[in-house]
Amino acid sequence: MFKPSRRQLLAAGGAAASASLIPFAARAQESQRIHIATVFPAATGLSTVRTSINDYPGTGGRNGAILAESIIGQAAAGAGHGFDVLLGSSPSTEAAIRATERLIEAQGAVAIVGGVGAGQAEVISDICEAVRIPFFNVGSQNDALRGDSCRRYTFHIEPSAAMYLDAIATWGASQGYRRWFVLHENNPEGERLRARAVAAIERHGAGGEVAAAAGVDIEQPVYVNEANAIGRAEADVLLLLVNPIDQIAFLNQIETFGHGDLPSLTFPDAISQTRDYIASARLYAQINNPRYRFAAWDSTMTANGAGAFNETFVNRWSEPADPTGWAAYHAIKILYETIVTINSNDPDAIVDYLESPEAVFDVLKGPGVSFRPWDHQLRQPIEVIRVDQEVAWVRAEVQTRIAIAQVEAELPAAVAGDDVVARLDTFGDGPGGAVCGP
Repeated sequence: MFKPSRRQLLAAGGAAASASLIPFAARAQESQRIHIATVFPAATGLSTVRTSINDYPGTGGRNGAILAESIIGQAAAGAGHGFDVLLGSSPSTEAAIRATERLIEAQGAVAIVGGVGAGQAEVISDICEAVRIPFFNVGSQNDALRGDSCRRYTFHIEPSAAMYLDAIATWGASQGYRRWFVLHENNPEGERLRARAVAAIERHGAGGEVAAAAGVDIEQPVYVNEANAIGRAEADVLLLLVNPIDQIAFLNQIETFGHGDLPSLTFPDAISQTRDYIASARLYAQINNPRYRFAAWDSTMTANGAGAFNETFVNRWSEPADPTGWAAYHAIKILYETIVTINSNDPDAIVDYLESPEAVFDVLKGPGVSFRPWDHQLRQPIEVIRVDQEVAWVRAEVQTRIAIAQVEAELPAAVAGDDVVARLDTFGDGPGGAVCGP
């Protein structure tokens, strides 16, 4: 039986490599069980010690995957289908590579779900593209993963950076903000986010403009120059595009520089969408922590069946259903439903179906949820979350942790009788360059 070596896993590509991997696809077809694997940084076993800040969203993803195995597994057994969710641990990018290789080579995974932690989505995607099996990204907003060079086997449950920035600009305009001060990192990714934020404000900002922008170093210790620049810009709102830890440090410092009344909107990532992070920001930036945040999911959503899912998640884990928990669960659900619908776990057949107009999925966020053919991004609304500044935070009491924030709105806002797909496609980047699907 064919098993790709580590070298083949990393180096496969081109026509010759594609031909050499045909037996791998055949092995998946012959399997009596559906093996979907997850790769997350997470506190595992009996230990509750977290080795990285990524363990918070990673554990949410792992919990969502285990819940999927339980619920979807029951449905699969009733339909006569064998079904397993395989768990891999990835405290680092190197560990993510090892776990992904092992799950594919030794355990026969037909798809991988993961992507939480800097660089992990990229390395997992590289491996899955090489061996031609689907990868569902549930943690990275990186637009480069969705760029002009199509990654045929990579699909995105987590919204893109472009989608989040368009939502932020739309919400800011609704709040009357017209002059934006943008803080970004001094690196290529930071510059890309700044440029895309400018485009978002031009498209969705109701006449708003970037009054000024400043680039900062990662873990910069003092922000006095940036605070002075804010004063000169006479901005209505701060837009922070820096990493989650630096967001808190910056907001804490500018309170002492006389900008305690200036509202802020922050770019979300897998970490900053967790309840634990929201509580930390509220504690360490008591005046300037954002009153509104943006997320793929929230534990207080109730419409479209969301309330039942959130209740089930809390009952199982005594944890809020943070976005990675929702995303991992529904990535596995989409993969299982696809395999059953097409009656095949052949990777190319899965991808062909996911790219087709018939592939519409219920992820508890309303109608029209499907993958864009040009970048494999899941069409979906973005949730606007209001942070409660008064509610007590008790780490051991799950209901107080849920109550620290509530869903306020969903963007782009639905209009009766509208074209749902066209509306959802107003956020994010349209087709450009290579197109993945038909």
